[in-house]
Amino acid sequence: MSIWPSGPVSGAAMPAARAGAEEAGIIRGYHAEIDADALGYSVNVFAFVGLTSQAEADLQNLKMVSARPQVRECHMLMGETDFLLKIVAHDWDDFQKFLTSKLTPRRMSAM
Repeated sequence: MSIWPSGPVSGAAMPAARAGAEEAGIIRGYHAEIDADALGYSVNVFAFVGLTSQAEADLQNLKMVSARPQVRECHMLMGETDFLLKIVAHDWDDFQKFLTSKLTPRRMSAM
């Protein structure tokens, strides 16, 4: 028996279908959509980051950078670039400061 109905779900049946999907682990959670501008973050940047090596020290540096509040997401990539970071900043000067003081001094190249 399938957890989720195969056809359309009526309004009355939706709570039971959703509860079953939650219990089965199909629905893992819910999220709030945050307005970054309302928090003063008007700049969103996606930066390709390359590590100079895969050594433990370089991976720890990436972990430290990705824990910064400006880094909202960090994704590992295949190919020439190692990671994709989603970075937020108050303005372009704020992003430049993050880039030069936090990202590039840690033996990472941002593209």
